[in-house]
Amino acid sequence: MPLVLLLILQALLFGGLVVVLRSILRRNVSSATEHLTNLSQDYQRKEEELVARIEEAERNYDESIKRASAEAAELKERAEDDARQTAEKLLQQTQDEAEVIMTKALATAESLKQELDNEAENRALERACDLVEAALPEELRLPAHRSWTAELLKNGFSRLDEMRLEEGVNKVLVRTAFALEDKELKALEAKLKEKMGPDVQIKQEVDSSAVAGFCLQIGSLVMDGTLSHRLRETASHAKRVTE
Repeated sequence: MPLVLLLILQALLFGGLVVVLRSILRRNVSSATEHLTNLSQDYQRKEEELVARIEEAERNYDESIKRASAEAAELKERAEDDARQTAEKLLQQTQDEAEVIMTKALATAESLKQELDNEAENRALERACDLVEAALPEELRLPAHRSWTAELLKNGFSRLDEMRLEEGVNKVLVRTAFALEDKELKALEAKLKEKMGPDVQIKQEVDSSAVAGFCLQIGSLVMDGTLSHRLRETASHAKRVTE
C-alpha cells in the first residue's frame, strides 16, 4: 500500500512538474515570440527607413546631378558668349585698326604722290626755264627783260597796295634776270618810297634763272614778277584745268 501511495505521489509530483514546466515554457515561448515579433517589426521599420533614406539620397543625387549639369551648361554657354563677344570685339578692333592703317597709308601714299608730282612739276618747270634760258640768247632775252620790267614798273605795283607790310621793314631784295638800269632802279625806288616811305634800302641780285623781269622780297612778303614764275603759274593753271 505504501508503495502505491508513493507511486501515486510521484505521479502527481511529475504531473505537477510537467504542468509547471509547460507553463514556464509557454510563458518563455510567448515572450520569445513577442520579442522576435518586436525585433522583426523593428527590423522592418529600420529597413523601411533605410529604403526611404536610400530613395531620398537617390533623389538628392539626381537633383544634384541635374543642378550641376544645368550649372555646367550655363557656365559653358556664358563662357561661349564671353568668348564670342571677345572674338567679335577683337575682330572689330582689328578691322578698325586696319581701316585706320589703310586710311593713313592711302593718305600717305596720296601725299607722297602729290609731293612727287609737285617735285616733278617743279623740276619740269625749272628744266623748262633752263631750256628757255639756254635756247634764247642773251641778245633776245635782254630786250624781253627790259620790256617785262617796264610793264612791271608801270602796272605791277597794284598788288603791293593789297599786301600788309611789316612795320619797321625798310629793306627790299630785288632778284632780277639782268641788272636794272639806272632809270629802272630809280623808277623802282620811287615806287617803293611811295609805298614804304623815304628810308627804303634796295639790294639787287642778278639771277639769270628768272629769265626776265624781277622779284621783290620785303621782309616775309614776296612779289614775284619774273617770267619763270609766270611760266610756273601758267603750267599749274593748265594742270588744274585738265584734272
